[in-house]
Amino acid sequence: MSPDRRAISTVIDVTLCLALVSAAVLTIAVVAETDEADPGPERAEQTAELLGATTTSVEYSVRPVTAHDEFDADPIGTSAAYERTDHGPVAGLLASAAVANAEIDGYRLTRAGEDYEAGLDGVLSETSATVDGTVHVTAVWQPYEGSSIRGEATAGPEPPAEADVSSATITVPSGVDQPDETELREAYAQEYETLAQVVASAVVEGYFPPEETQLTLERQGVERQLIEYRYRRAVTALDGIERYDVDDEISRTDADATAANDEIAAALAEEVVGELSDALDREIDSSVETSRSDADRIAQATDELLTSGEVTIVVRTWGA
Repeated sequence: MSPDRRAISTVIDVTLCLALVSAAVLTIAVVAETDEADPGPERAEQTAELLGATTTSVEYSVRPVTAHDEFDADPIGTSAAYERTDHGPVAGLLASAAVANAEIDGYRLTRAGEDYEAGLDGVLSETSATVDGTVHVTAVWQPYEGSSIRGEATAGPEPPAEADVSSATITVPSGVDQPDETELREAYAQEYETLAQVVASAVVEGYFPPEETQLTLERQGVERQLIEYRYRRAVTALDGIERYDVDDEISRTDADATAANDEIAAALAEEVVGELSDALDREIDSSVETSRSDADRIAQATDELLTSGEVTIVVRTWGA
């Protein structure tokens, strides 16, 4: 299976956001924190590089989703229907878990990543067995600075308060597209709300890739149930949208993933408008040469604030 097909398969199986990075495309940027008191920055850097270079597998189940009211009332009966295996670089698996664990204003969008994240403890332990010390990793995804949309995954034990901790930061692709500066400029030229809509749409399409989602909505089985569940959880998390707004679009007979995404994105844009405006105000205030009428600068400032295309992973090591 090609890296792209493997990513699509895993995404459809789970939450439309897992495992969108592969060994072939993973780009690691290692940045050691510049704390002069760091007892051994090279160890954290080496561990971070190890997480990007080591490919492994994690076995997990998505059955926890059946406990939510939004899941189909008639779930598939066999445990095997919910069992999954994902394969990729350890850093990529951590990034996938962070995106899968996304919350909106503290509301968890899905439980599909619970067992996945739990399995990463064992993955990290095996991968870091050669490291001289103990390792803890935190992966964080958010689409822009100050966003109420945020996902986090952790693996490994927390360092003791008295430990001398070495740390390094890596960034890996999230699998969620990020609008480029040209798209942002063209959107802002229409109105600010259009810019917020573009940002929201990119996030929604990251979770619900239109083509793959459409095919799955037209089928039967647990994959379809998982996508319906995902949409319903998104509706519950957002203001300004009700379940009946997407019922037809996610039904098997009238499936229309693009229309369903548009409904979700419109509601999400209401969240984005205020948050992104506040962040832009702070960015603009720092430049006496910028005003809200400067479309080029607004597009540039927004581009600098957006982080939907990456997951930040902090690696901490300590002990001998």
